[in-house]
Amino acid sequence: MSLIRIAQTQFHDLAVCPCCFAAGPYDDVVEDGMALRSGHYLSEEVKAHLRRWCDMRDH
Repeated sequence: MSLIRIAQTQFHDLAVCPCCFAAGPYDDVVEDGMALRSGHYLSEEVKAHLRRWCDMRDH
């Protein structure tokens, strides 16, 4: 499954798994191999969008 990049602020993006919503700082995850973890705040709107994206990828 692909990770989704979500801009949180001008200088801070998250890498997010669209299926389980685990996340981590984008550069740390993608460039340095840091593990994703749960507990990052994602709005319900963002979660709904990620669910739709994940559902479309499954078909």
